[in-house]
Amino acid sequence: MKKMEWGNHLMPVRVFSVALGLVVGAAQAAGSPGPLFDAGSPISMQLLPAGPLKTSLEALPQDARNRALEWMGRLSLNQSDLDYLRVDAHGGVYFADTFLPDPELVNEQQADEAAVLPAINAADTFVLHSRPGAPNVVYLDFDGHTITGTAWNSSNDPLVAKPYDIDGNPNSFSSEERARIGEIWHRVAEDYAPFDIDVTTEEPASFGPHVGRILITEDVDANGKHMPAKGAGGVAYVDVFGRSNYSHYSPALVYFNNLGHGGATYVAEAASHEFGHNQGLSHDGTSSHSYYTGHGSGKVSWAPIMGAGYYKNVTQWSKGEYPDANRTEDDIAIIAAKLGYRADDHGDSMGTATPLSVDASGNIVASNPETDPHNSHPGNKGIIGDRDDVDMFYLDAAAGPLSLTVTPAWDAFTRSNRRGANLDVEAVLLDSNGSVVASAEPADETDASISVNVSGGRYYLQIDGVGNGASPGYSDYGSIGQYFINGSLTLSTTTFSDVPASYWAYDQIETIYQKGITSGCGAGMYCPEGQVTRAQMAVFLERAINGGSYQAPAASGTVFADVPSGHWAASWIEQLASDGITGGCDDNNFCPENKVTRAQMAVFLLRAKHGASYRPPAPSGTKFGDVASDYWAAAWVEEMANEGISNGCGGGNFCPDAQVTRAQMAVFLVNTFGW
Repeated sequence: MKKMEWGNHLMPVRVFSVALGLVVGAAQAAGSPGPLFDAGSPISMQLLPAGPLKTSLEALPQDARNRALEWMGRLSLNQSDLDYLRVDAHGGVYFADTFLPDPELVNEQQADEAAVLPAINAADTFVLHSRPGAPNVVYLDFDGHTITGTAWNSSNDPLVAKPYDIDGNPNSFSSEERARIGEIWHRVAEDYAPFDIDVTTEEPASFGPHVGRILITEDVDANGKHMPAKGAGGVAYVDVFGRSNYSHYSPALVYFNNLGHGGATYVAEAASHEFGHNQGLSHDGTSSHSYYTGHGSGKVSWAPIMGAGYYKNVTQWSKGEYPDANRTEDDIAIIAAKLGYRADDHGDSMGTATPLSVDASGNIVASNPETDPHNSHPGNKGIIGDRDDVDMFYLDAAAGPLSLTVTPAWDAFTRSNRRGANLDVEAVLLDSNGSVVASAEPADETDASISVNVSGGRYYLQIDGVGNGASPGYSDYGSIGQYFINGSLTLSTTTFSDVPASYWAYDQIETIYQKGITSGCGAGMYCPEGQVTRAQMAVFLERAINGGSYQAPAASGTVFADVPSGHWAASWIEQLASDGITGGCDDNNFCPENKVTRAQMAVFLLRAKHGASYRPPAPSGTKFGDVASDYWAAAWVEEMANEGISNGCGGGNFCPDAQVTRAQMAVFLVNTFGW
């Protein structure tokens, strides 16, 4: 049920509107608009020309006037901003965004595009979280709220804000209302996805310096009283998030009844915009208007979030790179200073790549926040966090067709127009050597699709946020946000799921499997990077000597003190000792769980190959840089190399004390026994 907190005794909010006709500066007159006041520049009454702002400030008590001037001095302001800037009776500064969607364009959109409802389950509508546990939170409040004891209540306390209601029934939420709420949540979450903040529809237990509220309501309250800046699309105090008294200047207000009849695209743009003001952002406009409505056409049409992003498919944070921009304020840096960045979710190199999730049919599938609002299936998706972030994934495919599509957040918006997503994707497919196999960066779209026939092996998918080179286009500055990977491949038919055909020791691992030396480490895997214990080594060697079907005799449990008869490898360990390949580790022990070093393995392998009485020739001490002639196993190491079992670990070294991996063990066995 919608929360209906009706109240009485409300009075109009007292505000002071600012609308100056200030003479433009020399830079603006020359055709290059610049700030009227730079952020950090002091503002005094003497610097303000006669007009509504100065009159309003002169009417304030001295302490309130000084507070307003100091507050304004923290902002980057242009002349056009002053039409929308307001101060309250106590010197608080906020923007009243009265630039509304064009009714004709709203009607045109509704006529051209029937609503397609997203897939969020109705039960999840009010428990949505974009980043649970984040240190910063913003609550999207749709069910009405009584505003009391805040800066909005200087003359009206309380204000009883109405719920979001598009069907005339304020007491419950219809399926369409819930669907719109889900889409609004995801669109706002997309705008703030790179930052360390949880955008949620679930009311937090408490509010404070880093927990805010965006209230989606009407501009007339439940008792018929005007809400602050009635007639606006939204209103918010500026540069208040993170202050100890932030709750006093919250919520940011979004009036859905003035935004395309509560349409998700308009409400979401306004919500991100108003919360941007809370972060300290001013407007992105031009020399003649405070709100830039954007440029371009089709799927790559662009607008700044802090302008008016109502009509475009790509809406981004900006730093004034578009024509006739009135400021170069770095939106992302300002937000990051308040919220911080979320941790990078994927490595940016082949060595740190994330595996793509592939099902048993070779399909690569990603859920999105509307089909999977709680992110129960986190695979095959990610976030480009800033213009320098590159995400890398890998996959293993057999020879055949390979198709991959990387889609930005509009994957979930179910609309063909006014997507409002931030990311424009470039996708690059690399082979195991890092050579480009294929790439995609369409000039007229923001997703990227690759479809090629591959020869088989390991491949890497590199994802980057890019700009659009059309004039005027946009740079990669604000090309950040969510993406989802879908596609298909021809499955590689390998014995072990963790040893693809492209793996460096694939052939040797397959060989020892075929010979019955190993059945892997369990669950269809071989664990190639796992380290070999002395107990495992006993099994490997005895089967290599006697054949894959060999079964060691029952153990007595008396050969080694630390290997009782019940030990899983006791029979193999006792047989290895009986064959004269090992005498144990020390003090009548075998140390079955100790890891085997490369030097120890040289001794084990050569004795297994040549017999217990074998002794290698004297060492020269010149074979490997890290194995001197007086090293305890120097003769064994050098003979191992002479017989072609190992060429060392690289760089002229043998790494005698490094531990042997299961992949290396496979190679050693194949080379030792000539399989």
